[in-house]
Amino acid sequence: MIKLVACDLDGTLLDGTHSIPKENAEAIKQLQEKGITFMSATGRTYDSVVSIFEPHGITCNHLLVNGAMIADEKGNVLFENPMKLENVRVVMEIMQGQDLCYNMYTKEGTCTPDIEKAKREFIEHMKQHGLEEAEIIDVMERNAFCKYEREIKDIDAYLSEKPVIYKMETFGGNVEVARKVKKQLSEHKELALSDSISENIEITEVSAQKGTTLMQYIKRIGIKPEEVVVIGDSMNDLSMMQLFPHSIAVGNATQAIKDAASYVTKTNDEYAVAYIIETICKA
Repeated sequence: MIKLVACDLDGTLLDGTHSIPKENAEAIKQLQEKGITFMSATGRTYDSVVSIFEPHGITCNHLLVNGAMIADEKGNVLFENPMKLENVRVVMEIMQGQDLCYNMYTKEGTCTPDIEKAKREFIEHMKQHGLEEAEIIDVMERNAFCKYEREIKDIDAYLSEKPVIYKMETFGGNVEVARKVKKQLSEHKELALSDSISENIEITEVSAQKGTTLMQYIKRIGIKPEEVVVIGDSMNDLSMMQLFPHSIAVGNATQAIKDAASYVTKTNDEYAVAYIIETICKA
């Protein structure tokens, strides 16, 4: 019997406007009425996630920043696995070597060494994926993207404060730059690398991935891996696909995720999550 469904957001639960379609929202409510737990599993932060669910009146726990944190519906931290500061410095030096701006998702909020450059890189990144600037600005406002708490100019002074940093990420550069940076980062075995799209690079501790964190969480609450369904589409979902027997890739998933999943289903534009949940509820 399935007791928990953990679902990725962008490219999986959400449509092309980064919103939850009505069909998926209604299915989640149906799932919760059956007594089955729904949990989002995303690379996003809490502020960016809760703004998506609130309009639909849905409350749930959230596995955030690729597994570095789990928070409840009110934002209270249930689990956290931040980056070691020596690993943060390694990432900073590699990013700076390629003149890439980066975001740091921290306990105090999102920080960056250059707010304006970070915003420009994100907008240019989204334009490469077919969105007009007005659409991008709307997505940014609705999803709390590029909402910064702090601009960090003196990195050494900042690290001396011993900040709690969950994840680092860049949207800058191009595919070639991203490939070069990933190669450099991959030499550091304490780091986990993933992406949601080709030029994007997301970095956490190797122990802070969606699948490993979810496994720790279900053991704590007394649920077995075979009582969990995981759903995703991109490389930051790979650990879930590998660790859980009921793993489902949506039809628009990358080939590596389809290969790792137990099942492949409809695309996110075909309301794949609603279809999966309805199947679970009928069973």
